Amino acid sequence: MAAIDKIYVNNWQDFCEVRDYFKNTVYDCANGTKCYLINYLYEYDENDITPDFFDGKRDVPITNTPCNVDYLLHKYCPIKVVQEYLQRCYSNQYWDEFEKWDRNPGTKVKMIQCPKYGKINKPFKFHQSALWFVHVETPVYNEEYEEFISEHPTYYSNVNEWVYDKDLIFYEIENSWHGCKFKTIKSVIRNIKKWKLPKGSIVTVYGRYIGEIYEFIVK
Repeated sequence: MAAIDKIYVNNWQDFCEVRDYFKNTVYDCANGTKCYLINYLYEYDENDITPDFFDGKRDVPITNTPCNVDYLLHKYCPIKVVQEYLQRCYSNQYWDEFEKWDRNPGTKVKMIQCPKYGKINKPFKFHQSALWFVHVETPVYNEEYEEFISEHPTYYSNVNEWVYDKDLIFYEIENSWHGCKFKTIKSVIRNIKKWKLPKGSIVTVYGRYIGEIYEFIVK
């Protein structure tokens, strides 16, 4: 998931408006998922933040939002202080990238690197499960900077899917260390084809033994 930034307020009225909106708003998103804004609120004790706390000069963080949530706020949030924050942090070209996002999934997988000593085929063992560590990197052309940048999706093991920020899919349980439960490297390859990764994606798979690294390109 992309870097998280904060929305700051410096008066009681804005604080209450943003807090109440985030507490009571749920966005319907792709794949039947939902974005619960309350998950991105700072947690304060009600006794700590009162009208007297604000003096018009002190900036108080009230939310932590990643860029995919910021995109939804950009489209749907009616609060002025939120929209002003988004205008400061993002360009119109950045929002266009969300609008134009297309996975363009590849249908073929080619191995471009394997261990020097051949296919060792030794996954890690974790709670009696076979586990491979997987890293996905996708080159995406950035029109604003006129160059390719790398997108790194997040793996959700409960649904066996990789999700990019621009997919606007909000599964609740992520696997930040990208451990994939497959018994053999052949099983990993079969699943790379099922993941519908964009063409040009590089998938790096790490096994248990030193030097057991496989690298694949999606075409």
